[in-house]
Amino acid sequence: MGLSLDDLKLLAPLGCGLQTGSGTITNVAKASTKDCVTIAGMGGVGLAAVIAAKNKGCRVIIGLDRVDSRLALARSLGATHTINTTNLEMKDIVDKIKEASEGLGSTISVDTTAFPALVSAQVDATRYMGKIIQVGTGMPDSNLALHMQSFMVSGKQYFGAVQGHAKTSEYIPEMIKWWRNGEFPIEKLITFFGYQDYSQALKAMGSGEAIKPVIVW
Repeated sequence: MGLSLDDLKLLAPLGCGLQTGSGTITNVAKASTKDCVTIAGMGGVGLAAVIAAKNKGCRVIIGLDRVDSRLALARSLGATHTINTTNLEMKDIVDKIKEASEGLGSTISVDTTAFPALVSAQVDATRYMGKIIQVGTGMPDSNLALHMQSFMVSGKQYFGAVQGHAKTSEYIPEMIKWWRNGEFPIEKLITFFGYQDYSQALKAMGSGEAIKPVIVW
């Protein structure tokens, strides 16, 4: 594909988190201009989903996180609304999502956090016949409680997705094409660290300062 070594450094994360976030919007949710999308967690997966939702023309794109710098980045990448969930009760999060999505809630919710209480809030904040897509992997003992009657009569769907249901050999070349066309600005998500600075990379990732650290030898 005519890629340089510098290109390959930048494109290294495409096959995992960025494919997952983007593919969840394009392949799994099949989002379109009619959709109001909520994405919980503005890490690499969530921000790739924001970019994909913007490219699909989704009319409302809501990003949830606890780090202001990540929410600001989400807005620059196409989020129409952001919510800092720090110190918010789950009911307040539901109310804020509905307020931002025409009072009805999201048509598509994508969870990258695997925090059960927040997943439940997203279920509540998803409108009639909407989809809640679980992308984040929960701890082995994590469980999600649903009110069965209200969930059934609402016609909502809750299901998991792995790697954006993408065929990597076909999807990554598409992502590279989007990047070259300026439609997938992954350079805004990546921070390079020398191999000797791996501990600094881990610290920056844990604090939220770095979205997608890449170790370079």
